[in-house]
Amino acid sequence: MCQYMADNSESVTLQIQPGAPSDFDNYAKQSADAFGVKVEPVAGIGERAAQVGDQFIFTRSNQMYILTIGKNLSPAEKADRTRKLAQAVLSRD
Repeated sequence: MCQYMADNSESVTLQIQPGAPSDFDNYAKQSADAFGVKVEPVAGIGERAAQVGDQFIFTRSNQMYILTIGKNLSPAEKADRTRKLAQAVLSRD
């Protein structure tokens, strides 16, 4: 896990863990149930991606990534920055 915290209380957290496709489904469902939110699929990031509350989950090559970014951002800005960061993470893999 890697976490960055800025002086203005913004933060970015990235977790990387081994995960099969079933792990993605199980993690997304458990997170959605725990936080009372929906799993919203996202196209164009890795092999699979979904927004689950504040968590953005994506997979590639049996790796599961869990990204949380910007608690003080507007929903549109948060979605844009999360997508860009996820793409940057995958480009370095």
